[in-house]
Formats: sequence, structure tokens, C-alpha cells
Amino acid sequence: MVTLKDEQLPAAESSEGGPKADAETVFPIAALVRPGEWTTYGDISSAATGRSSAAMAIGTMARSMPDFPNPHRILNLQGQIPGAWRSDDGKGPEECRRRLEAEGITFTETGTASSDNRLPLEELIIRVVGSDA
Repeated sequence: MVTLKDEQLPAAESSEGGPKADAETVFPIAALVRPGEWTTYGDISSAATGRSSAAMAIGTMARSMPDFPNPHRILNLQGQIPGAWRSDDGKGPEECRRRLEAEGITFTETGTASSDNRLPLEELIIRVVGSDA
């Protein structure tokens, strides 16, 4: 696993400034995704910055920072496990799926996580506001 520092991550800030999707902002939000739930990189970005434009930067964080909370609970926009997903010990997407299934999340034949388990952006924002994340 490649480990990056915040300053090595892609910039996740709008040209007009505003909240930045850095580890200090994103980690507490990712920690709010409970067992048996999943959300998207874009929803984490929207909850952190008000925009989904930092989704790719958040995906890079989840993939490369070993202390990123609950990386297996953050999926792509289609609710699928990214092919580049790796656990701390180098296991691939099948490990992510195993973890999610152990938490009660089911998948379709095409590998899409059940929408019944998706944490809606609105609920994530409610949790952020209630937690002071």
C-alpha cells in the first residue's frame, strides 16, 4: 500500500475557496458511516465541502491513507467497489465485499450494493451537523 500525506493528495478545494476536503475534514465524516451502511465518495465530498467535486480526492485518501475510517463503506456512484480498492494488508475488492457482506449488505449479480443500505446524503449531513464533524 502506498501511503500519502495530505500535502501529496490532489487539491480538493474550489477556485473560489471554501471548505477543503482534507483528512481533518473528511475523516470525521467517513467515521459516521455505520456498520451495515454504505455511501459514496461524492456524498462524503458533498457533506464535507458542499460540492461533489472532491470525490476523486476522497477516493485517493481512502485508498492510500491507512487511518482512513471505514474505507470499505465508501463506494463509487454506482454503489460498486472500485477495482483499485485495497485493504491495509493489500487485499483487493473481494475483501471489501466480504467486509460489507459481513455487515449485512447484499449485492446484485452485477456487483452493486443494495440501495436499501445506502446512507442518503441528507442523513449523512444530519449526522455531520449533530456530531460537529
